Amino acid sequence: MTKKHIFTSAHKIAKGIVKEVGNYQIALQMALKEVYRQVKTYDKKRFGNQAISSAIYKLGTSNEDKAFDRESENYIHGVVKWFYHKEFTTKQRQALIKIEDEVIVKETEKAYKIAFFTEYGLFEKWIPKTCFNANHTNVKFAYNQVA
Repeated sequence: MTKKHIFTSAHKIAKGIVKEVGNYQIALQMALKEVYRQVKTYDKKRFGNQAISSAIYKLGTSNEDKAFDRESENYIHGVVKWFYHKEFTTKQRQALIKIEDEVIVKETEKAYKIAFFTEYGLFEKWIPKTCFNANHTNVKFAYNQVA
């Protein structure tokens, strides 16, 4: 990899992280270190768009955001992945691709009844509270929640 490619890649990364860092020189310094690290570690001949995007994510994202992203990978529409794949039918999973809204219609001590509004219509599903995380979705309550 030539120095021209190294610096071009570093400038692209620096432009992506300068808002989080606050200073372009520091951002460029961090980006150059990351590019050299990857060239040395992986013996890279090219630095493509995917590598630039991953470097921007690595350098410009806080550890709290990264932890939330890792945790979010375990949820689909707020439902734990294993429960989603086990309990939702193929048609329901396909309908959720075009989801418009989801509302908690009913709540018991151990579960929520959630109405999923999609382009293909409405369907409701009981989901255990242990398998649902409202932080990973835009779910609304259809009733006034008692605190």
